[in-house]
Amino acid sequence: MDKQAKQSDLVSMKGTRDGLAFYFDENAGFTEVKNELHELLKKQPTSRTAVQAKIVLGKRYLSDDEAQTLKDELSNRHNIEIYEIESDVMTKEEAESIRREQQVNKVFRVIRSGQVMDVEGDLYLIGDVNPGATVKATGNIYILGWLRGTAHAGVTGKTDKVVCAAKMEPTQLRIAAYIRRAPDKGAEEDTEEPAISEGELECAYVDEKGNMLIDRLQKVPMKHRS
Repeated sequence: MDKQAKQSDLVSMKGTRDGLAFYFDENAGFTEVKNELHELLKKQPTSRTAVQAKIVLGKRYLSDDEAQTLKDELSNRHNIEIYEIESDVMTKEEAESIRREQQVNKVFRVIRSGQVMDVEGDLYLIGDVNPGATVKATGNIYILGWLRGTAHAGVTGKTDKVVCAAKMEPTQLRIAAYIRRAPDKGAEEDTEEPAISEGELECAYVDEKGNMLIDRLQKVPMKHRS
């Protein structure tokens, strides 16, 4: 497959480090663009091995059916495998999903034994998480109180999330798939209410080596504080 830049009225093709990139005209119809892409590729020699390519849509959108049709036809007719489709626009569903992921949930209550709180986005809890209770969030978890139960941040798999608490004595901490359990303690725990001071939160995070660490908020790497 010739990786030199090629262009038609509606489609341009450029070679990249990873294979090929197809750029579509933003205003043309899907069928027009698809047919012109096939015409452009007919002029190129077919590779014996599959060629990796991405499609750059700009300010246009392909439905799931259109994207799958394009992938199937390029694979079957030209031995080209599409590994990525880039678009500057998104569906309402995608926009709503991002909004929920970025929202902040402020809760004023105590989470008691047997209770589970599960939110989308970040959780700011003004209160305690008692032993036997669980809090979960797709984003970060900040507890301005005593964490003695289970806290699970990044439940959808994002490892850059944190679990922070004014007093950190959890039964279990989880960030994405990483788990840290509380060490065994021979002595009874102090039941005195923790003193909550701004900037004194303890935070659990996953470092670059996959270790879950606990440190003061000020010492947590900046990429975990967004």
